[in-house]
Amino acid sequence: MRTALVAAWLSLFVGGIGPGPVFGEPAAGTQQQETTGEIAIVVDDFGYFMNETVHGFLALDIPVTISVIPSLRYSSRIADAAWASDKEVMAHIPMEPIDYPAKNPGGSALFVKYDDAELRGRIVAALDSYPRFVGVNNHMGSRAMQDPRLLGILMKEIEGRGLFFVDSKTIPGERPRTIARDHGVRFGENRLFWDTGFSTPDEIRTNLDRLAQIARRGGRAIAIGHPRAVSLAILKEKLPELKKLGIRFVKVSEIVH
Repeated sequence: MRTALVAAWLSLFVGGIGPGPVFGEPAAGTQQQETTGEIAIVVDDFGYFMNETVHGFLALDIPVTISVIPSLRYSSRIADAAWASDKEVMAHIPMEPIDYPAKNPGGSALFVKYDDAELRGRIVAALDSYPRFVGVNNHMGSRAMQDPRLLGILMKEIEGRGLFFVDSKTIPGERPRTIARDHGVRFGENRLFWDTGFSTPDEIRTNLDRLAQIARRGGRAIAIGHPRAVSLAILKEKLPELKKLGIRFVKVSEIVH
């Protein structure tokens, strides 16, 4: 059933691009590439639009993780397309930044001023908006990620659903990790914004090179980017080079622990 859905989505959106490579035993007479590091690519902020760039990320032959802001106009449609393309889908939940209201995470965001019931209700609404979320990461949230009460409520709900949490690292600190561990939630953190949403092509190239160094030095890394045409183009440009370095691209669920 899922195979048929994959073929249908790719036929509809990417004009006949075939399925990605099948990974298994190398063919006779070939030498398997030695893995020097593992990278999980996350792309945030999906849900605002459905265009060629979105379809392009879904068609990539690496396991990009699609992080969708819940309940936007195209959120469910993109999440369905991602799942059909065998991409993991995360809930990118808006949270209060330090510089609010100069930066506004939106009306459904988690603010530290809310009482427990309000916070829990907003978290439940976000996670109930799509049935196949595998994890959560924060959209903005530099203030929220420092608040133990808010994090405790969030992690309790995440743990109850068997999801994982990725700290987007919009602010330094270990509190999200500590509270996730206290609740038995699998945890990972963004090591690098390979595209900030404003990065130039050369900055993206440099960031992807840095990401490869981080992964090769530490064994594995999660890195976050954004759904821009330039980001997609540079990622596709750099993939062959990164693979030649022995970088293996994996799902976020393979890195969190």
